Amino acid sequence: MSRSPSTSRRNFLRSSLLTTAVFGAPTVQADDRPREASENSGRAKNVIFMVSDGMNHGALSLANEFRGLVEGGKTEWLKLYRERNVVRSLVETFSASSIVTDSAAAASAWGSGRRVANGTLNVDDKETPLTPLHLKVQAAGKRTGLVTTATITHATPAGFAANVNNRGKEAEIAQQYLDRRVDVLLGGGRKNFSPELLAAYTAAGYDIVENRDALLKLDNSALKPV
Repeated sequence: MSRSPSTSRRNFLRSSLLTTAVFGAPTVQADDRPREASENSGRAKNVIFMVSDGMNHGALSLANEFRGLVEGGKTEWLKLYRERNVVRSLVETFSASSIVTDSAAAASAWGSGRRVANGTLNVDDKETPLTPLHLKVQAAGKRTGLVTTATITHATPAGFAANVNNRGKEAEIAQQYLDRRVDVLLGGGRKNFSPELLAAYTAAGYDIVENRDALLKLDNSALKPV
């Protein structure tokens, strides 16, 4: 049986208010106060850029509501968002070629700060390479790493370190990781690393591991790339 228009409107408004409560201004927390300068002073030692691929405003609010109804409590995302000493912002990840953004365009928006066409990674409409975040961080003297539950050459991790005109060129992405010296690469997709390429990684000083046990046995003090 279909719902009445008034019920649908109420649900729509309720959802809108949830999103506003999460991402709106002062309604997030009643006792927000001006942040003291000392609370956010100093330089960051490291930066961890964590991506929930495909998550938007609505997903964040819906997950929080689901957690509350099924398990009680709130999601860790909401807890983090409401901490006073956390700086919050929104970033646009629109594609340059479509109203629907794919993983390559979204990751490139984070990785290079520019809109690119769907299916491309950090190249503009003339296929001119843009500077991905990995190269900027590396130039600042930091080590870098990509860790993913997908293939390591998938568009989302690749958007932070690679430049290709087609996200499907995963073997080329794997080669770029070596050429650009990404220090840590953890994920799936071994088929995109030929035996010759893996040998080149080994020759460049990388430890190659294929399971969790081997990873845990590595000598962390050696600071070798993995």
